Amino acid sequence: MTAARYRPAVRTSGALALLVAAVLLAACGREEVPPGGPPETRAPGSSTPDTHGGPATTAVTGTTTRGTSIPVAPGQVVIQDYDFTPRDIEVAVGGTVTWVNQDQFNHYLVTTDRQIDSGLLTPGATYAKTFTAPGTYDYFCDIHNYEKGTVTVR
Repeated sequence: MTAARYRPAVRTSGALALLVAAVLLAACGREEVPPGGPPETRAPGSSTPDTHGGPATTAVTGTTTRGTSIPVAPGQVVIQDYDFTPRDIEVAVGGTVTWVNQDQFNHYLVTTDRQIDSGLLTPGATYAKTFTAPGTYDYFCDIHNYEKGTVTVR
């Protein structure tokens, strides 16, 4: 009769172990938030994204690595399908590049020296950066480090 008392406890601990395993597996598909929580999603001091010094006049079409065709305005980089379109963009000194997250996932654009630091870009969010010095700025997504792009400022 003593053995019967311990059986429910064994079943309860087994169910608890399955519950813990299910929660851990569900968390595997979630994206990581950078340490310190999500930072701002716009350029510091900006309430709206800038557009490269003026309104967009012509749309450009880019193609992602998955073959998806995306309309892109001049001075704009679209984030979609875990890719930047265009991957390489050129602007004049004083020009602004605006990144638009059209993906269903969060992204976080940075350079190793943090000259580009978008903060957490949730789906639909934008980040604008005005470049005041010539040079080449290699950036990547801090969440998905295989996403890479370059801004060339002349």
